[in-house]
Amino acid sequence: MKKAFYIIVLLLLCGLATKEQVILSPNLVNNPSFEIYDTCPNSTDQLHYAKPWWGYSCDLYNPCGNMPVPLNATGFQYANSGVSYAGFIIYSSHIVLNPPD
Repeated sequence: MKKAFYIIVLLLLCGLATKEQVILSPNLVNNPSFEIYDTCPNSTDQLHYAKPWWGYSCDLYNPCGNMPVPLNATGFQYANSGVSYAGFIIYSSHIVLNPPD
């Protein structure tokens, strides 16, 4: 009986500690939904338009430019929140994102 009481108290304390940690933890990712941008993306490799993100090998998908959401050249994907998302292609043997003119 005493052992069961200690187990219940320990579980409650662990639960409260976890709850407080979740409540007090700040969001460490700036612009996590890629909604803040300075230029509409019009091609691939333009993640640097979403501020403060940087990098030239990831794609920014936003309906304001030529990288539509949710249907685009790389597939169909709704944004998690808002209207924008970022992505990249690891391997492709047949998708051509920017065909030559």
